[in-house]
Amino acid sequence: MQTKQRLNFDSSAGNLANLAELDENIEEILGDLLIMPEKLCKVRRFNLAVLLKVRIELLLLLASDEDRRVREEVARCSGKFVNKIPIDVRYPTKPNEVLIRLAKDEDKKVRQEVAQNIHTPGEALVRLARDKDKLVRLHVASNSRAPSEVLTSLTEDENGDVRDRAFRNLSNLSELWKLLEQVQS
Repeated sequence: MQTKQRLNFDSSAGNLANLAELDENIEEILGDLLIMPEKLCKVRRFNLAVLLKVRIELLLLLASDEDRRVREEVARCSGKFVNKIPIDVRYPTKPNEVLIRLAKDEDKKVRQEVAQNIHTPGEALVRLARDKDKLVRLHVASNSRAPSEVLTSLTEDENGDVRDRAFRNLSNLSELWKLLEQVQS
């Protein structure tokens, strides 16, 4: 679908077929929105906002599904599409809410998925760093977005693999800071 065709959207676009079309092309539409927001008509922007809200609400609902595999998939995909554009100020915590809820899941495989998701908020990673399952802690120690305080605490973990991974991740952070300082100099 060409950009021009995606951007031309008539004012009767508020039905499910149009939302389905939006969902199917959401990656391209989000790109258009970031590059040329003035070209995306008001109706399309509204429908996009509705679609994102529906997706977030569905993730929240599915985060409580009885099937562990469904919750694992929610943990795996949460945050990927949401972090591409600013969310309506009325729903600022919803994407994080899904991962925070799943960080408390009874199933360790779900918590493992949350621990390795780079979109997992720091407060959930703090909780997961104290998890009884060593693989959950190992995934937190490997998470490139884990706060340094969390990684520092994991350097004293009872499990050697967790400690090693936390040290390695801290070392990578240290190298990144050095590079940033060099670039800024």
